[in-house]
Amino acid sequence: MKSLSRYLFCAVLPILGMSLAGCAKSVQIVRAPFISPVIVPAPETFKMNVAVKNFNESQAAPALWLRVYSEYWPTAQPPSGQPPCSQLEYLSVGALAPTKSWGQADYPIDRGTQCACKKNACVGHVWLSLHISPAYGPHIDGPNTALHVNWVASGNLAEMTISEF
Repeated sequence: MKSLSRYLFCAVLPILGMSLAGCAKSVQIVRAPFISPVIVPAPETFKMNVAVKNFNESQAAPALWLRVYSEYWPTAQPPSGQPPCSQLEYLSVGALAPTKSWGQADYPIDRGTQCACKKNACVGHVWLSLHISPAYGPHIDGPNTALHVNWVASGNLAEMTISEF
């Protein structure tokens, strides 16, 4: 009887994994206007808005985490070879019902460190990716599940670039 239970468990586990992967493919990091390093007045610091949406109209998405890894230089023109300031954090998105979204507004790029990211003095980029758990290696598969965002020191959104990685 134990071997039958073990066999059923081993047979069902891959099917469950495939169904979760199918749900996850409909979950995406929402591109503009939601991904945006914005400048907040006084003291004009860079903050990011980001959203994740389940585009599936009938299936809930599994609980996910958004990995936020940023690198930036606290000067508009960093000297060659100067290492960037960097931050890494996992934000809990949770499970998303069909067509529902999760958002994080005013996420501080510099996370309050001594390496400040201020308007006209901060150039950098952030990697955003969706994962099944914190610190789990690969991001989930699908469009817009791993994005790289570059911004310029002025914060001009027209000069920002977003690409998949």
